[in-house]
Amino acid sequence: MSAGLIQSTESTIICLLRTCVGSTAERLTMLNAARCCDNARRYFNLPKDIVEDVELDLVDVEKLEIGEPFKVTVIATNRSSATRTIKILMSSSSIYYNGSRGKHILKTSGKFAVRSGHRETVSMKVDPREYLDKLVDYGMIKIYALATVEETKQTWSEEDDFQIEKPRLQIKFREPAVVDKNLLVTFSFTNPLDVALTKCKFSFEGPGLKRPIITRHRDVPPRGSVSHVERFIPRRAGQKRFVATFSSVELIDVRGSATVTVHTSSL
Repeated sequence: MSAGLIQSTESTIICLLRTCVGSTAERLTMLNAARCCDNARRYFNLPKDIVEDVELDLVDVEKLEIGEPFKVTVIATNRSSATRTIKILMSSSSIYYNGSRGKHILKTSGKFAVRSGHRETVSMKVDPREYLDKLVDYGMIKIYALATVEETKQTWSEEDDFQIEKPRLQIKFREPAVVDKNLLVTFSFTNPLDVALTKCKFSFEGPGLKRPIITRHRDVPPRGSVSHVERFIPRRAGQKRFVATFSSVELIDVRGSATVTVHTSSL
């Protein structure tokens, strides 16, 4: 059947239990793994030559700003001459920069039918309140989908990683940088969340500092502005780099950096 004859509909899987319990999830996982082992295929009564007439695709999350919801979305296209019944499992979790798993965010499972020559889109929505406190360093998230077609025993899985974008710390030099003179630097950004930021702190690295300094900051209201002024005393002339990080209970690792030319005091 040509792509032009495919009809599309969209639905959202609604699961009575937001966290999927063992039976469906475990069976889908085992069926998917059984494809690679002859003994396992016989155990699950899987045919040797499985017909794969349903195309499944996990939609990539291209860009997401922190505080926005996202969806785990799978598109199923039935290219057979009969209706196909699909069991599906979708999950999301935070991950570290090296790919190891951080914290579980959300998982759900469901079952839907796709008529011959039709396309179905199923989604699991993840709200900010469900992922904000699960993020780890660098804000990376993995989404995963696993499915099996009941009539043909076709199994499929796919995953995607994406990074949640956080605001950048803006760094502004309030005066020329001169050796052995006070240099006031402003660090600012806007809270992107609909919740207040609590237990806030800044960490600074810059010229004249032997080690990073940490400064506490007042709570920040929802969507409120953050602004902090710090004093530095450069000891040497040349190109110098400032690095700053803001963290709170609700929002971590907001980073910024800037370079300034430090002049000799004779100028």
